[in-house]
Amino acid sequence: MKLKKHAIGITMALAMGAHMSSLATPSETLGSWRDSTLKTSLNTYIQQTSDRRSAHFVPQQSRIAVFDVDGTLWVEKPAYPMVGFIKGMANTSSLNKGDLNLIELAGKLSEGMTPEDYQAKSAQYVLTQSHHPRFSKSIGQLVYQPMLELIDNLQQHGYQVYLCSGSDAGFLRAVSKVLFNVEPENVIAQAINYQLVEEQGKLRTVRGDSYRLPINLGKGKVSNIINHIGQTPILAFGNSLGDREMLKWVAAEDGLALMLVHDDAQREYDYGDKNSKIQAAMAGVKVQMVSVKQHFKRIFN
Repeated sequence: MKLKKHAIGITMALAMGAHMSSLATPSETLGSWRDSTLKTSLNTYIQQTSDRRSAHFVPQQSRIAVFDVDGTLWVEKPAYPMVGFIKGMANTSSLNKGDLNLIELAGKLSEGMTPEDYQAKSAQYVLTQSHHPRFSKSIGQLVYQPMLELIDNLQQHGYQVYLCSGSDAGFLRAVSKVLFNVEPENVIAQAINYQLVEEQGKLRTVRGDSYRLPINLGKGKVSNIINHIGQTPILAFGNSLGDREMLKWVAAEDGLALMLVHDDAQREYDYGDKNSKIQAAMAGVKVQMVSVKQHFKRIFN
């Protein structure tokens, strides 16, 4: 069912933003965002969908936002954080890599690990072991501050926030709370097949060697979101063609779809031709482009 009776579409939000600025002070709610029509419209959208007096009010159980992670919430260049984690495991493993692709390798390397052990290793890598070659910081220190403020603002207004990523679910659940203030159960990501094994008369769950389908990219994100949540989000934020279907779906239901554009080579990265390809692929989709260069006053904390 479309959200026209409840949510403001992005076009209406932008149009109303300048007139509704008195409902929220942008500098207070999104301090790391540059003052702009976009910033005002974001605050307006959140205020209007959470205010019972508003014609655009959305009941709390339907006030759902989903965020991609790699390149949307933290740095994904020069390689996805999950890739660095897998390579680190591969370097210390005797596994015959053969012709395994990345996702097959990720499954094989963690086969037999308990969920707890895998998440402990994941957290250790993200928070302390990883080292970004340009910024000389761990991946956990390269989270986008403006996005954290947006998540916080949404949560303060009764939104349920979910993460939706092509990375391993256990990898993200290990740090979702400490880095993004999102509960582990609100992580929708690449899910491994688990096995129940008995050892010395005790049962325990361990990771299998393969991932469940569909892969959590493109149309797979839509399928996995609806299976996990049971309804269409009213806000979605992504940054790549892997998010296209998710954003297209939310926009078609009159939700707010946003795409982060990496165009700041001085402070972070400029994706160059990739940005043009993304914008061309999103033509005809009611999506708001968010520029790192134009809209982020500060990138990292």
